[in-house]
Amino acid sequence: MTSERFESAAGGFAGEFGIVYVFDYIAANVLPPPNWVEPWVVAVARLVPGFLWPDKPVAEYMTRFISGATLPYADKAGIAAPQHVEILLQFGWWGLLPMAFGYFWIAGWLVRRVAFTSREVRLAGCTLIPLFFGYYMQTRGYFFQIFSGALFTLGPLFILSGRSRQPPAKQTGSRSVP
Repeated sequence: MTSERFESAAGGFAGEFGIVYVFDYIAANVLPPPNWVEPWVVAVARLVPGFLWPDKPVAEYMTRFISGATLPYADKAGIAAPQHVEILLQFGWWGLLPMAFGYFWIAGWLVRRVAFTSREVRLAGCTLIPLFFGYYMQTRGYFFQIFSGALFTLGPLFILSGRSRQPPAKQTGSRSVP
C-alpha cells in the first residue's frame, strides 16, 4: 500500500470508522447547550408518515456530528455518531452516567422478562438483547434509529412471548385405540 493510499484511507470518513472521528471531535471541544427533548420529539415525529405530517421536525443537533470534518463533502458521507455523542449533545457530560445506567437497567429488565418464556424466546432474547445494547446502540447514533431498531429487533420477542403464555391444550389421561 502506498503512503498516499494509506493517508486517504486513514483520513476518510467511509464506513464505520467515521464514528471515531465524530466522538473524538465532540469530546475534544466545548459542548453546545444541551438538547433535552429534541431527539425524542424527532423520534416520535418520524413514526408519523410524511404525507400526514410533511413539515415534521428534523434533528438539527445532528449537524454537529460532522462539525469537525476537514474533508470536503464529509456531510454527504452518511456519518453516524455513537450513542455517547448523542447523550453528550443531549445532556452534557453529566448525562453519560445516568443514561448508561438507564439503558443497562432496561437491558436487564428485558432479559428478566424473556427468562420466563419459552425456550426459543429465551435463546433469541438472551442473544439479541446483549448484542443490541452492547454493540448496536454504541455504534448507531441518533435516538430514532435505536428506537426503531428496538421495535423491529426486540419487539417480536414480546409477540412470541405473548403466544407462549397461552395455556397448553388439555390432554386426557387415557388414549382410545381406533
